[in-house]
Amino acid sequence: MKTQKEWAINQLIKQGEVTRNSALQNYISRLGAIVCDLQKEGWELKGENRKEKYSKDFVYYLIKSPYKKQEYLLPDGTLVSKLIKL
Repeated sequence: MKTQKEWAINQLIKQGEVTRNSALQNYISRLGAIVCDLQKEGWELKGENRKEKYSKDFVYYLIKSPYKKQEYLLPDGTLVSKLIKL
């Protein structure tokens, strides 16, 4: 099981953003606290309001990560991703 912080990091790396509504859908109510922790660790994020079709949402965009994603292909064909600190 992933921690809330791991979930947020995964969203930032895969999609380049994490939204308040997507966090709430995953039972994460303190996304701002997670983002604050990430910024202390060297993540550069930008936040802004985004108007959706029927609602508003707050989005944090990834500007720069202190990690590099490295992927490996195992002999059985499984793709494994790993974060390496820069």
